[in-house]
Amino acid sequence: MKYKIKGNYYNSSYHQLSEKDRGNVPLVITRECPANLDQKLWELPVTYQEIDQIAESANTGFQIWRKTTIEERINCLKRFQEQLVVKNDQIAESISLETGKPLWESKTEAQALIAKVNITISTSLKRIEKKEYEEIMPNTKGTINYRPIGPCLIIGPFNFPCHLANGQIVNALIAGNSIIFKPSEKTSYSGQLLIDCFDEAQFPNGVINLIQGNGESATRLIKEKSIKGVFFTGSK
Repeated sequence: MKYKIKGNYYNSSYHQLSEKDRGNVPLVITRECPANLDQKLWELPVTYQEIDQIAESANTGFQIWRKTTIEERINCLKRFQEQLVVKNDQIAESISLETGKPLWESKTEAQALIAKVNITISTSLKRIEKKEYEEIMPNTKGTINYRPIGPCLIIGPFNFPCHLANGQIVNALIAGNSIIFKPSEKTSYSGQLLIDCFDEAQFPNGVINLIQGNGESATRLIKEKSIKGVFFTGSK
């Protein structure tokens, strides 16, 4: 195996199944490179027993993150961006092997992750700025204040496993929401590398969360009442 899946990420650390629990999982996903089926990349034991802990972690993180200033959020995202630069080659390689894309195309996606942080800060923030309207009615001043909504679940696709998810994650974070990322079960390692970058950027506890697994993993999380937003890229 070329890669190791470290398990789910919540409360600011990875949680790997014990050997005992590994023997009782209902499903183990094995991923081969689509361009070379003899090249096994990783194995992923799928478990649903940590759903509650992940949702609780995201809710705890939201209560902290929603009170931070825009400046603090930007600083965290800038540190995340620095880690994307450090891990750029690793991310590109993993995307190429997991999706079967040529390496040059995967490098383009890895570079787009870095650029997205700047685009979000310079462009997306304007969409949630406080807005004031003089004389919205006679002798009445109007004001729009945007507030974060809560923990957001991002269900990523396999074809652009990091870039599409990253855009949704970064936008949710800068608006003050905590996130749970569910990568495609075909690109679990690429998703893990993305979370590694967030981990090393030292976001507050519970703000960043990862659940590895299949569609059932996402289905169970969607039913959690604490999840207030869902981003999904994929077919019906």
